[in-house]
Amino acid sequence: MNRKIVNQKKFRQMHMFDGLQHEKKSPTDIDFCYEIDDKILILGEVKEQGKDVPKGQKLALTRIIDAWSNNTNKIGFYLEIQHPEQDGDIIIANCRVVNYYYGGDWKKARIPVVEFLATIGQFTNISWLTKLEDGMNG
Repeated sequence: MNRKIVNQKKFRQMHMFDGLQHEKKSPTDIDFCYEIDDKILILGEVKEQGKDVPKGQKLALTRIIDAWSNNTNKIGFYLEIQHPEQDGDIIIANCRVVNYYYGGDWKKARIPVVEFLATIGQFTNISWLTKLEDGMNG
């Protein structure tokens, strides 16, 4: 990764939502977010292969995309990303987009995240999305 993690201990620290639940309602987090030039929003949720995104989290993320996309000249994507079970760090670029939400519709996919983002880059004329690289290896 090109961006240095300043404090590894704090980076690995869990953020807990204890005390913020009411029955089945609780806050959620977003694993992956690109906001580009006030025009494009790409959200993603990363899960281990075979694990589904909880219904409430999926609803929250798709509603954010819908609200964003209802604004003229704005495009939003929500990606469901999976990785194989593994020890150690997970490089999101190499994980697979398995489902995505765009324009109010769900579609299945099976493509690495970096390739999916390149496709969005081509579709939206955002050239740097087509040139992403692994800062650790690229």
